[in-house]
Amino acid sequence: MIVPMQKVMIAANAAQREEFLTALRELGLVHLIPVNAEAATPDEQTRHALENANRAVGVLSMVTSLCDTPAPRGSADELIHHTLHLHRTHADKLNRLTTLQRLVEQLGDWGDVRLDDLEALDAQDLPTSYAWVSAETVADVIAPFSAVLTTKDKGKLALVAAVGEATFPALATVLERPNRDKTSLRAEASEIETELKNIGHELCVLAGALATITDRRAELQTTADFQSALGGAHTEEALFAVQGWVPKRDVDKILPALEAKSIPAATNTLEPTDDEAPPSLVEYPTWVKPIKALFGVLGTIPGYREFDPSMIFMLAMPIFAAMLIGDAGYGLIFAAAGFFTRKKLRAATGDSAAGSMIIIFGLATFAYGALTGNYFGLSPWDMISAGSIFEPLGNVLKPLAALVSLNADGTINADSGNTITLKISFGLAGGQLFLAHFIQAIRLLPSQKGIAEAGWSVFFVGMFALVWGMFDLGSLGVISDSVIWILLAGFALVALFSHPSKNPITRLAMGVLTNLMPTINTFGDTLSYIRLMAVGMASYYMAVAFNGLAMQVAGDGGVLWVPAVLILLAAHGLNIFLCIIAVLAHGVRLNLLEFSGNAGVEWAGYAYQPFAITNKA
Repeated sequence: MIVPMQKVMIAANAAQREEFLTALRELGLVHLIPVNAEAATPDEQTRHALENANRAVGVLSMVTSLCDTPAPRGSADELIHHTLHLHRTHADKLNRLTTLQRLVEQLGDWGDVRLDDLEALDAQDLPTSYAWVSAETVADVIAPFSAVLTTKDKGKLALVAAVGEATFPALATVLERPNRDKTSLRAEASEIETELKNIGHELCVLAGALATITDRRAELQTTADFQSALGGAHTEEALFAVQGWVPKRDVDKILPALEAKSIPAATNTLEPTDDEAPPSLVEYPTWVKPIKALFGVLGTIPGYREFDPSMIFMLAMPIFAAMLIGDAGYGLIFAAAGFFTRKKLRAATGDSAAGSMIIIFGLATFAYGALTGNYFGLSPWDMISAGSIFEPLGNVLKPLAALVSLNADGTINADSGNTITLKISFGLAGGQLFLAHFIQAIRLLPSQKGIAEAGWSVFFVGMFALVWGMFDLGSLGVISDSVIWILLAGFALVALFSHPSKNPITRLAMGVLTNLMPTINTFGDTLSYIRLMAVGMASYYMAVAFNGLAMQVAGDGGVLWVPAVLILLAAHGLNIFLCIIAVLAHGVRLNLLEFSGNAGVEWAGYAYQPFAITNKA
């Protein structure tokens, strides 16, 4: 739910401006809006120090502190300065190392010729030239003095140095004398590599002081926020005033909090106007909170006046993840990973949403994989046919998978699972897209645009039936006349009410013309959900292929079982990684684009960030 906001203007005595802002900061309710935006900035020293602290935290956050030495002593500012100095030095050394490697590559034609040898030739006070010639034409080099410095291609080519005026054979490749040789370049590169290792060790040691630097960053951020609030306020001789957004339920807490600090003040509250965009404060019911971790990763916030889709996401994403992964074994791995990392994730993010979300996705995937009979690419019937210790396991797992894998006569139907998956995919498409416009209709009714959204809901019912019939998934496909009438009825409502006008011709013309492309897009949006089945099948067949490859390597007697196990671990690890990508790419897309687009959610909001003491975490 998006919490209602009110715009609040608060005025106090200018002589108490700092005490006033300190009290507001301790209260932590007002999302400040600068009255004077140009002046709402910290001073140069604080801004520069905060930027340095942010960079230092960014550098050390990427360094794993595995050093045995204790964290270095010193003030936080000294540690920040030393961290940034090492980081700059590391970048410079790395650039120099890259340059040296490129120079070594450019000296490829010179082989391992040393610069000392070239300087000895230069000491003759005669011009020296160099060229690659074929071994057969070395004797054809005309010069007062010539010598072969090195050869390549098994002696077929020779690098000849000619002192004095020289004439080389026609096919010779003349070279420019280098200023460095490979030996010196490699020696310098080796020194830089050693220096980079030392810098890496120093950064590793400094990573132990990350908490100290993070605390300092929080202090600087608090100072910067205070200076920005001070500069952005409205100031007169005796008056100091700020404005901002406050949750409507908390407006009455402001004056008592200021009075408790002996700060006389006055407030004025206003409802947000249509041209104002208050910040979005989203509050999640307990059962919806896990999905907050996904929104945090995506950095998405619904606009203040938009529909909050978090409940729909929380219901849909576990199902989408389960279908895209589709493997009960993988589901157990995800659930275990979420369970064992939940404490670390809570420490890193400040809540348990991330760990809970992973566990829920894992359990949903396990349940779906069990229903479809897929355990690391093996079905219960595969286990039974394999015999040995797998047969009892297959018999235990078979009853659940048989719900979707057996014909009426009890025989195995390999296609039934895919058919059910396809039905679920399109069922989710129809249900979610219908719900998107139905919610819009509820929010907009009794306006005419609410009726248009109801028309879209009807249209998606018809589109769902049309796609269902196209894939021959059941009886809906034979009621084509009814489907056409449903589509026409839905489009009629959309065309007649999406552009209200007193002129019926204008109303109808605009309604038809502006909704032709959205009408076509409904087919693509519905069909887009087929990715749930397609990606899940791809993951399954990859697992099957990996299992077959491992079996071939192991052989009939299982002699090469060690490399076979390594293949299974690496291959299934890769497949699990691809499943994670699939959930983020396809599962998120269906919710963030298809559903949100039809629900009118543009994710145009910005977060409610009250003026408060910065959290050290």
